[in-house]
Amino acid sequence: MSPAACQGHRDADGFLLLECVALRFLFRLSEPHGGRPYPSL
Repeated sequence: MSPAACQGHRDADGFLLLECVALRFLFRLSEPHGGRPYPSL
Protein backbone atom coordinates (compact mmCIF):
# COMPACT_ATOMS: atom_id res chain seq x y z
CA MET A 1 0.00 0.00 0.00
CA SER A 2 1.42 3.32 -1.07
CA PRO A 3 1.49 6.24 1.39
CA ALA A 4 -0.13 8.33 -1.35
CA ALA A 5 -3.14 6.01 -1.21
CA CYS A 6 -3.82 7.26 2.31
CA GLN A 7 -4.21 10.91 1.38
CA GLY A 8 -7.72 12.18 1.98
CA HIS A 9 -8.79 9.11 3.94
CA ARG A 10 -10.17 9.60 7.43
CA ASP A 11 -11.40 7.07 9.96
CA ALA A 12 -13.98 7.98 12.59
CA ASP A 13 -11.72 6.65 15.34
CA GLY A 14 -8.52 7.91 13.79
CA PHE A 15 -6.99 4.44 13.41
CA LEU A 16 -6.68 4.66 9.64
CA LEU A 17 -5.12 8.11 9.89
CA LEU A 18 -2.55 6.88 12.40
CA GLU A 19 -1.76 3.91 10.19
CA CYS A 20 -1.21 6.22 7.23
CA VAL A 21 1.11 8.43 9.27
CA ALA A 22 3.11 5.34 10.20
CA LEU A 23 3.23 4.24 6.55
CA ARG A 24 4.49 7.68 5.48
CA PHE A 25 7.10 7.58 8.25
CA LEU A 26 8.34 4.15 7.17
CA PHE A 27 8.32 5.27 3.54
CA ARG A 28 10.56 8.21 4.46
CA LEU A 29 12.96 5.88 6.26
CA SER A 30 13.13 3.65 3.20
CA GLU A 31 13.88 6.47 0.74
CA PRO A 32 17.68 6.59 1.36
CA HIS A 33 17.76 2.84 0.67
CA GLY A 34 16.44 3.11 -2.88
CA GLY A 35 12.79 3.38 -1.89
CA ARG A 36 12.63 -0.21 -0.69
CA PRO A 37 10.64 -0.58 2.54
CA TYR A 38 12.17 -2.34 5.50
CA PRO A 39 11.19 -6.00 5.99
CA SER A 40 8.09 -6.43 8.13
CA LEU A 41 8.80 -7.56 11.66
